[in-house]
Formats: sequence, C-alpha cells, structure tokens
Amino acid sequence: MPQDWTPEKLLAMSAHVDEASLHNRDQAASWRRWVLASCLSINGGAIIALLNLAAIDANARKWAIIWFVAGLIVCVVFGALAAVINDQFAGYYKLSSWNIRNRTIAAEGKPAEPLDVARLDTLIARDRRVFWIQFVSPVCFLVGLVIAFNGLS
Repeated sequence: MPQDWTPEKLLAMSAHVDEASLHNRDQAASWRRWVLASCLSINGGAIIALLNLAAIDANARKWAIIWFVAGLIVCVVFGALAAVINDQFAGYYKLSSWNIRNRTIAAEGKPAEPLDVARLDTLIARDRRVFWIQFVSPVCFLVGLVIAFNGLS
C-alpha cells in the first residue's frame, strides 16, 4: 500500500467504491432484466403460437414446445443466478467501502489491504460463467423454431 495515502484519500476511495457498487448493480440489473424479459417473451410467445397453429404435425409441436419450455426454464434460472451474482458484487463493494472507512479512522490512515482481491476474482469468474447461460435460451428458441417449421404441413 502506498505510504502517501492519507485518511482523506482513503475516504475518497471509499466513496468511489460506493459509487462503483451502485453503478455496477444498476447497469447489470438493467441489462439482465432486458435479456430475461426478451427470452421469456420469445419463448412464451412461441408456445402460444404453436398451441394455436393447426397446420403443424403433433410430434413436431410436442418437441418444439419442449424446446421452448426449456428456453423459459433456462431463462428463469439465468435470471436467478444473475440476481445472486449482482447481490454478491454489491455486497463485496459495500463491505470493501466499509472496510476502507473503518480502517482509515481506526488506524489513522494506515489501513491493511482494503480489498479482498481473491473474493473479487471469484465473483468475476462466477459472473463470466453465468454470462454464458443467457445464450442457451435463444438457442432453445431457435431449435424449437426449426423443429416447428419442419413440422409444418
């Protein structure tokens, strides 16, 4: 840790970490809400359309609906996992900010390392794995769509 970090600099860093926490939470939540709503809409709409389409083979309809339902399930699982990851990131930033503030006040500007880098790396790795799950739902939709079109008579 640099020797010239004064309590004022560390408190400013704490405020920046608070701001980063809020920004990260808001941006990620907005993006993931949009993805979740889109995937739920396309898969749900496809199920409704197939149920009302008389000119499709019954076997193709069944398999297409299975793929669309799988897309809905994956979408909901992704939404739940993304919410957990967002909460963990926000909690990490909040704890880091609190840690910086308290150590700065208690140690008169000579805090220990304020950020748990290993925990941050773990959260980033989890977030990257969860990120890829969001693409499974559109793939399910496309597979269901191909099955449905092949079953049209």
